[in-house]
Amino acid sequence: TALQIPAMEIVAATKGLRDRVQHFNTMNEHDVSLIQGDQDPTIPQKKLNEAVKKLNRAPQVITIKQCGHMSFLEQPAQLIKALKTVLFQ
Repeated sequence: TALQIPAMEIVAATKGLRDRVQHFNTMNEHDVSLIQGDQDPTIPQKKLNEAVKKLNRAPQVITIKQCGHMSFLEQPAQLIKALKTVLFQ
């Protein structure tokens, strides 16, 4: 649980998320795929869809059902299937 994570690790992860570089240029220049949980409270589908509309190139969006933001924990089998789709298409 989050209570077991050292405070400095949480601080470092939060700073990393805060200070990360936006990649809209990368997404406009290359074919990309996005994997999204249909119940993601961090990046809701509506917000993702609005951001995707601003791109020049529409990315492939794969939605994992009954999943929030951490598909590797919540729906690992569906995530593996999605990753295989992206990697071996």
